[in-house]
Amino acid sequence: MRTKILLLFLLGWVGMVSAQIETKVFELNLGKPSKNALTATDSSNKLVIKTNQLLSFDLKNANPYKYKYVINHRFVDLYEGQGYNPLDSIGKVVPIKNAMTQNSEKNNDSIFQEHNSMSEFSTNFIKGKETANEEEDKTNIKNATKVLQKSFNDLKVNVDTYIVEISAEDFLDKNKFDSIRKNFNTSYINLLSASQNIGNEAENFPETSEYFSKKQKPIDSISVKIKNEISKMYQLKLYNYLLPIDINGKNIDVVEVTLERYDRSVANPIPDKYVFNIWVKGGLKIDISGGVFLTSLMDKEYETKDDTGNNKFIYSKEKGDYDFGFGSMINLSLRGGSWVRPALSIGALFTTNQKFQILTGFGLILGKEERLVLHGGLTMGAVSRISDQYKTNGEISYDLGTEGTVATNNKFSFGHFFGITYNFGRVKKQEPAK
Repeated sequence: MRTKILLLFLLGWVGMVSAQIETKVFELNLGKPSKNALTATDSSNKLVIKTNQLLSFDLKNANPYKYKYVINHRFVDLYEGQGYNPLDSIGKVVPIKNAMTQNSEKNNDSIFQEHNSMSEFSTNFIKGKETANEEEDKTNIKNATKVLQKSFNDLKVNVDTYIVEISAEDFLDKNKFDSIRKNFNTSYINLLSASQNIGNEAENFPETSEYFSKKQKPIDSISVKIKNEISKMYQLKLYNYLLPIDINGKNIDVVEVTLERYDRSVANPIPDKYVFNIWVKGGLKIDISGGVFLTSLMDKEYETKDDTGNNKFIYSKEKGDYDFGFGSMINLSLRGGSWVRPALSIGALFTTNQKFQILTGFGLILGKEERLVLHGGLTMGAVSRISDQYKTNGEISYDLGTEGTVATNNKFSFGHFFGITYNFGRVKKQEPAK
């Protein structure tokens, strides 16, 4: 029973931990590398990620026809791995001869009329089927074959022209690109269907069969080129996300993202390059810094004035309220990705009198690069003080012997300090992927 309860408790705890893991998505604009190309998609609008979050990128405004993109020294493939085949969209093709015998009223809905360049072909071919003259029927099949060849050529020109146009743009309009590739695909499917139907009709006559076979070779060559270009269009992913990256448990301050964009039209292009920093929030960070300090804890010095005999009056020398020294601090803070961050500090300093003091207090880390740290807090150490039997108000004189030396003792005492230090540690960076 106890074992079951323990297992249920562990499963519940694991479930709670897993539920807390979330992915933070940053939008990376590939249109032009610039300072503002990387933005957060949440309401914070800051380039900051928590240590328990997964990191992912949403790639926007890419144009792989003009550029090659490299993120963190890895090529970004914006195309699907599996090729798209326009032939998969054709389905079962019904020969025109059979379709017309089934229902002659469906001529207006013929697949050939779905492409503008095939309207002349449809008219000629339908007229040819309506005539009872065999010679005219052969003539119309040949005319239809010529129109088919011209339609393939026209579609190839249209596809090539569009590719040239988008290859000059910095980024693609996704909606427009998707609409145009669908139109190209529909036109290509219609032409393939028309080619099959004409071939079926041409088989009825040896003369037209030979003629169609001869014309089919250049048509096939153009068809393959059109298919390759349309397939490439459909392989292009319009919505691109990089796989999430786990940074949890890594001793880093920032995730460095390097974007490079290479112009495909140039033989040896110089890339447009920009580096983005996503700061990590959460987790304990330890830094070491060194600098100068002011401390209220310092040795007291005394002077004397003669009285009668060996007696002397004792006075404290005025040295001010602070001494200074050099030292170092260990700073403990939470990663926050902000310009100002509090810290707990502990360290030590040596005063001008070579006295060692222990420091503990608070620090204020300035800047994301964390170079300057302001300090304040408690200092402790041994200082020289006059013996308690002496007064330094000048009202009582004391016999200090022939030497006239004021006796002092080392006493452990407390004071306060202020300081400014320079952080020796460098920002720890990590690239998401190599």
